[in-house]
Amino acid sequence: KVLQHYNRIQIRKKGKITLKTGKKERKNYENGSGAILLPAISGTDNEPYYFVYDQSGNKVGTARMGHQVILPVGTYNVRYGSGPEILMMEKKNIQVHSNYQTIVEPDWGCLIVDIKDENRNFVKIPYEIFDMTTSTGYGTEFPADAESGEQQQVWVLKPQRYKITINNEPINTYRDFATLFVEKGKMQTFQIIVNSEPEGSVQHLVGAGIISPNQIKLANLNWKISSAIHGNFSITSSNETDKDNPETNINFNTQMENRATFDKGPYHYSGKNHIEFGTAKQNKDSFKISADEFDLKNTLIYYFIKNIGLYTRFDMNTHFLSENFYEDNINYIKINTEGDTVSIAENRDYLTKKSSFYPLILKEGAGLNWRIINRPKSSINLRTGFGLRQDINNNYYTTENKTATIDSVEYKIFYEQKSTYQKGTEISLIGNFKLPFNLSYSLNADVLIPFDKKNSTTIEWENALNLKLTKFLSIDYKLKLKTKKPEEGTEYLTRDHSLFLRVSYILK
Repeated sequence: KVLQHYNRIQIRKKGKITLKTGKKERKNYENGSGAILLPAISGTDNEPYYFVYDQSGNKVGTARMGHQVILPVGTYNVRYGSGPEILMMEKKNIQVHSNYQTIVEPDWGCLIVDIKDENRNFVKIPYEIFDMTTSTGYGTEFPADAESGEQQQVWVLKPQRYKITINNEPINTYRDFATLFVEKGKMQTFQIIVNSEPEGSVQHLVGAGIISPNQIKLANLNWKISSAIHGNFSITSSNETDKDNPETNINFNTQMENRATFDKGPYHYSGKNHIEFGTAKQNKDSFKISADEFDLKNTLIYYFIKNIGLYTRFDMNTHFLSENFYEDNINYIKINTEGDTVSIAENRDYLTKKSSFYPLILKEGAGLNWRIINRPKSSINLRTGFGLRQDINNNYYTTENKTATIDSVEYKIFYEQKSTYQKGTEISLIGNFKLPFNLSYSLNADVLIPFDKKNSTTIEWENALNLKLTKFLSIDYKLKLKTKKPEEGTEYLTRDHSLFLRVSYILK
């Protein structure tokens, strides 16, 4: 028997999407039965169900699009599509032949709606699709967070023009809407961009459009990379101390942040690189280095169940330039780790206390990671396991306010710090929160409990609070807490504060 031919259509076979031309596919079915198949043109298993009816109007089978329904030989009608029953499409008089799979030629299109903010972060706000011909709505839906493993809602629609609204706006709205045309036999991803606002406030549409297949392919690489440059500048002048000679201070600080994440279950990688450089000038002095830091953090996690996995990490902290200690007419003595005098100098303006790249702090660890909270606007991870730490010091000198008198000359003593190598149990807490009123807060706390009881517990806790004023302007506050044990005396917790009015430019 000669069967009807179809042009290029898609069918699902062994879990893959392939292009098929020519006759209906012949298979060996039991009792001489056949099958009906509506292909899944989106290439996913999340398209809606279709329903098969006999000529008496009785429902005789149902399956997701992309999966066949096995039926006795005969004539059937099929209803399919998204939304309420009144909006579903129908094909009538479909013939099922013995040992043949009848593939229905697509006369519909598929649509996925994705919503992000201007920083490319997922946003979970409701949207609704309206038929512009009948003004009938297809129902309210929320976009899926693909990074958290949620499946995207696939809409199967008639080829025509539609209106999409957000924030529960009606069909006749003049704000927060976009229109598009669904094409026959095609899969389209419609991207809606809203402004960046804190959780709980209204976010409005600022752009929308169809994503090209190449962009979808890049998005499916599961990599998310972003970079930003921040700058801080201040100048102050005051004649409070001297009427005719005002004191003028100039400070400039710049930061560059690079972030990279890879998230494809069960693997998750996160990397962060922070580079900071600052310079300051006081009165007639020349510019001096006020900030110089290079910080790198890398973590790889393998989740063997949903929120618990194995992690390994490597962190590094250093700086680029040598650092000086400034004091007028200083007399000093440098003593190395062996107790030998390295240099003696008198009436100097400064001495070099740190050489380039040292101290170099390295951290490695491996153990269990518990993802306590994993939401678009808040995340908390708790880690514990085996940790290593190396504080490599080379030509790194500090003073403990000790002096020595030689030939009636008093010298300040600077001691070279010893390199330390520790291993023990590490505990880490990492959190990120987007708060109301344009506030965001992040923390990174590290605790190392050494196996060697002679060594004390090391605590490092970084806190960052950012208040966004405009798209490019924000107030940035940082607090770093760290344990310090001097050569002599009691261990204590150091506090390092910084507050900036920050100008930011997002590179990507």
